[in-house]
Amino acid sequence: YSTAYHLMENKVFPANTDIEETIDLYLQLCCLEITSDSGAIVAATLANGGLCPLTSEAIFSPTAVRNSLSLLRSCGMYGRSGQWAFDVGLAAKASVAGSIMIVIPDVMGIMLHSPALAKHGYSVRGGTFSSTLAAQFQFSESPNSTLNKSCPVKSPNSESKQVQVTNLIIAAMKGDMPLLIKYYEMDINFNWKNYDGRSALHYGVIGGHLNVVRFLVNKCEVDTQVQDKWGNTPLDEAIRRSY
Repeated sequence: YSTAYHLMENKVFPANTDIEETIDLYLQLCCLEITSDSGAIVAATLANGGLCPLTSEAIFSPTAVRNSLSLLRSCGMYGRSGQWAFDVGLAAKASVAGSIMIVIPDVMGIMLHSPALAKHGYSVRGGTFSSTLAAQFQFSESPNSTLNKSCPVKSPNSESKQVQVTNLIIAAMKGDMPLLIKYYEMDINFNWKNYDGRSALHYGVIGGHLNVVRFLVNKCEVDTQVQDKWGNTPLDEAIRRSY
């Protein structure tokens, strides 16, 4: 409170700002909890100009994206923000819980988590990873930069069939229901198979995800008798693993 009133006395806040409401909003925002997955989606959405890369839905306005990235660059890494800009050069936000969210315009968003903190208040390993990443790939902070064109952000709608098959298989193996639901809404063919002839249902069984198996069978109505290149069906995999 003392810092907020000090800032108000020095006319940092706009005229007629309700300081109590401002502090209340700040404290509420400080209490928000996110996972590494959801944080990565937020970062990727900012990197994608405000469009969620999973749904292609406009989440943030261009002005909100610009202002958010400006704050991340100027003060996202606490008192180390200036040095971070020189050493890493990427828009980032640190958390005292050990997380670092990184936004690389037109490329990707990253969420790191490693609890051990450096003296400046951000993750030690997260900082090391970020420095190595920036040195290895030489990303540019400028949107549409030619340095970033080698790996542009894409929505699921723009993925090739091969990429969709790979992502579908991984989602089934890991039990990633949000991505499976998203592919279902996009009318993706859930009977696609990989190079081993295995389908998403095979990998849902192999991963031991009953919710995935039920979703694929009941909702997606996949072929339950599909065989891989060894002649095994999803049921054979379940029996083999004593499910």
